[in-house]
Amino acid sequence: MRYSRSYLFVPATDTEALERAREGPADAIVLDMEDALKPPAKPDGRRTARAALEERSRDSKPHVVRVNGLDTEWGVSDLEVLLSTERPPDALLLPDVRSESDVDVVDDLVREAGHEDETGIVPLVERPAAVFRAHEIARASPLISALAFGMGDLRRHLGTLAQSDADVSLPRYLVSLAASAVDVPAVDTPYLQRDDPTGLRTDTREGRRMGYDAKLTFLPDQIPEINELFTPSIEEVERSRHFIDAFESAPDEKGAIYVDGTFLDKPVVEAHRERVVRAAKHGVDPSG
Repeated sequence: MRYSRSYLFVPATDTEALERAREGPADAIVLDMEDALKPPAKPDGRRTARAALEERSRDSKPHVVRVNGLDTEWGVSDLEVLLSTERPPDALLLPDVRSESDVDVVDDLVREAGHEDETGIVPLVERPAAVFRAHEIARASPLISALAFGMGDLRRHLGTLAQSDADVSLPRYLVSLAASAVDVPAVDTPYLQRDDPTGLRTDTREGRRMGYDAKLTFLPDQIPEINELFTPSIEEVERSRHFIDAFESAPDEKGAIYVDGTFLDKPVVEAHRERVVRAAKHGVDPSG
């Protein structure tokens, strides 16, 4: 899932929405057993989520499942059911993570089921205490495959509305930094305004500038815009290749050079290599 750009939430019980998502442009699907389902529907959601995992094709896009929180009556049972199949989720999106101990619980369950080579863990940071522990959470397990930020619940814990204009750029940055510190993708919070493409573009660009690699969304119509903004352009790839070629052609004793006024050393060039790889993953190849 390293090069996924978009994660589309689908209610775990909505089989028609799941089929549309499988055929649609989202890079990854999130079967939602938490907020999308009221308590009476949660047992059914558990069954349908497991069935969806078992019937998916071998070459399908990643299927992530957002389970219920570990502090709820459903959380551990969700994990036990989903991990008791031969076709477990590609990742478990763990909501409302408080600390690294939550990750430890899930890590233990995944390993006990023998799925440590198949199922990753994606902690969702969405409360102030978790923001302050983001780095500890991100490095709590080698099974962590990404780190996600949830702005809506964070604002609720701060006492503001989910769609307020309160500035949460600092915690948003901290989650991205924590993901980068352990070299896993950072997945940005959803943009909740349905009919605001300008706002979506602005918000997604801001996330990309903060170091995010992908974005969560509840709205299928947002996927093309998200994918475009998280895909390097042909011009960006050509520029990166130019820098890589110039650095590789420099004399061996030159550990740092300037090219077209841009400082290049090994870390900068490695970032350009990563851009080229990401672009190729999504079909952007200027030479092709």
